[in-house]
Amino acid sequence: MTVQASAPRRSAAFLATLLLAYGALVVYASLAPFGPWLPWAEFDAAFLRAPLPRHLGSTVDLLLNVLAYLPVGMLGAAIAVRALPSGGAVALATLVGALLSLAMELLQVLLPPRIASNLDLLTNSLGACLGALPWLWPARLRRLLLPLERVRDRLLRPGAGAECGASLLLLWGACQLNPAIPFLGAGVLLDPDREPWYAASADPDLWALHACAAALNASGLGLLLACLLQPRVQPLLAGMLTLVTLLGIKATAAEFLLKPLVAGAWFDSATLAGLAAGCLALVALRSLRGAMRSRLAAACLLAGGLLAKLDSHYASWFVLRGLFGLNMVQLRNFAGLTEWINEIWPLLALLFLVVWRPPRPV
Repeated sequence: MTVQASAPRRSAAFLATLLLAYGALVVYASLAPFGPWLPWAEFDAAFLRAPLPRHLGSTVDLLLNVLAYLPVGMLGAAIAVRALPSGGAVALATLVGALLSLAMELLQVLLPPRIASNLDLLTNSLGACLGALPWLWPARLRRLLLPLERVRDRLLRPGAGAECGASLLLLWGACQLNPAIPFLGAGVLLDPDREPWYAASADPDLWALHACAAALNASGLGLLLACLLQPRVQPLLAGMLTLVTLLGIKATAAEFLLKPLVAGAWFDSATLAGLAAGCLALVALRSLRGAMRSRLAAACLLAGGLLAKLDSHYASWFVLRGLFGLNMVQLRNFAGLTEWINEIWPLLALLFLVVWRPPRPV
């Protein structure tokens, strides 16, 4: 059996959807807050001809520029290699990444909060090229990816729909790297002098609202994961393990990114109670199957998202950055992007659960 037969290639439509979705995230991260725009008469592309700075700035910033465009090259080459030779596919994917970066830098000229830079253009193009390079050897790359394919076949239901759902869960997990967003909640932290997570809330009604929102979100995430998994996988154990893992990821990110005084403000007693209640609900609902499980997951995620917004607070970056121990341009972009994704994620999950119909097991 050949490698291609053992590891079926993803459909071009599925890969193109991922590329467009990731491109939309790049556009948001590059152009937020989308104003105020300067008049077109003030457009000047002189930055393209400017010499590179003697001091290249933060190594972390340069590395993030490269990493941000790696998926553009990877997905672009995976699509192009179906119609072009390997070298042409890599060149085309690199060109797509460079043109996307060029468009973002040119638009940033008209955005006073942003700074257009030829160094950013070079590092972004390098990232797209590095992401596409493995497709110079497509057979070897598929051979290396074969273990991941087998893990995917053991865990997820067949079809691109399950992979889209798993991508949604990964997107929500990526938002948890921003510790300024409360766990299983919405909004951002505001008060640097907020009481620690184990302190009781002064308002019992708000505490109950927060706990209910966290419980609904936790149970909804667990039910969504159960919809995506193969019937032989234990959905209850997988859901709890996922929630605990993401909890640990968020705690680690908080220790590195937030100031010590607010490192625990994203996780309070109401969230802890809601997480425990959500896990108990998963135990009670473990016998649900099929359409009933999907509908209940959609209802929990929608209700949890709405309740979380009732008890959420928002602030501009200038207020929010007082919580962070670092002050980088990429950190500001990441904070804004993850907050925006966290806001629309319940609607994306609801749309997915309404549209997707899991295949029946054979």
